[in-house]
Amino acid sequence: MADQQRRIRKKSKQLISDDDEPSILPMKKQKKQSPTATTSVNSTSVVTKTLLDDANSGYKNGNFVCSPLSLDIILGMLAAGAEGQTLKLLLEFLGHESKENFLSKSPSSKLFKKKISNPKAGLECSFANGVWVDKKVEPVQSSYQKVLKTVYKTKVSSVDFGNKRDRAVDVINLWVHKGTKDLIPFIVEKSDLDRESVMLIANAMYFKGTWSDPFDTDGTIEEKFNLINGGGKKAGLKKLLQNFHSNDALFHGEFNLTPQKFDKLWIPKFKISCNFEPKDVMKQMGLTLPFEKMNKELSGIVEPDVMLYVSKILQKSFVEIDEKGTEAAACSAIDACAFKWCGKVVIAPGQGNADAKCDLDEDKIRGVWL
Repeated sequence: MADQQRRIRKKSKQLISDDDEPSILPMKKQKKQSPTATTSVNSTSVVTKTLLDDANSGYKNGNFVCSPLSLDIILGMLAAGAEGQTLKLLLEFLGHESKENFLSKSPSSKLFKKKISNPKAGLECSFANGVWVDKKVEPVQSSYQKVLKTVYKTKVSSVDFGNKRDRAVDVINLWVHKGTKDLIPFIVEKSDLDRESVMLIANAMYFKGTWSDPFDTDGTIEEKFNLINGGGKKAGLKKLLQNFHSNDALFHGEFNLTPQKFDKLWIPKFKISCNFEPKDVMKQMGLTLPFEKMNKELSGIVEPDVMLYVSKILQKSFVEIDEKGTEAAACSAIDACAFKWCGKVVIAPGQGNADAKCDLDEDKIRGVWL
């Protein structure tokens, strides 16, 4: 972004200055955390770690935009079908102690009950969730379908990832295209799906907000825009990332900002899109069980004898800020694969594979790909 369109607004504005240190005011019933508090594993800490890793390597990955909320939603849909230690880890990640508490009190569950859009105020906001399951692992458990319907306002769609993968990919991407108002044309390609893919969980969100006092396009001018790694103060951004990564209270409290007046305010006009795959960072921070092939605890989605595990987590995000306002979209998806297991396979003489017998022996487990 060597040259970016910037604009001047000749009105007084109130902003915090670069030299001021923001302080945090804890919300009610919330413990005040110190800047050295232990980092909990959640979507925001995964994002801040990703940004910190890039900062420590010299900002090599370029512009970054993502949606922690979208990640939380798809992980919530995954947690709804989990049990045991896997459920515990997912709930800790999502900030809840029990599945019942999460399904009734999580921000995402409350969000789907509200009507956020307000056309008269220039605000449009929409959320959509989708789940596609391969017909070879159906039926989907009724308890899981109930959660999808009552909490996430969606239902399971049947597809054929094995024999009609192109068709399945087209159906999913068309849904994404519609749910993000054409800002994100697709979330998955045929090559993104594994040979064992049997389920895809997705969320799509869209936001559009106009300035209460829009800018005059005639006032937009070309000015130089300094890159983070191209000069100027870059230590401040790294310090800010470190503060947010080490103190979760910054994401959940109220800032006590010091007002500053400016005769002129320069706001960059930009458009950014980004692809994000958080799986590796999540595993580095301890969320490993959902990704293990031999994990038997994602058993509340399809039949218990089908062992599901997470193969990939994908996210695409978009944001544009211009004279009219802000338009943004995000889509996240979990690609779940199946690992069906059995023990010793005993084949009766002369009967071939068609009459193979599977004796379950947990001490001698043998994997069979679906």
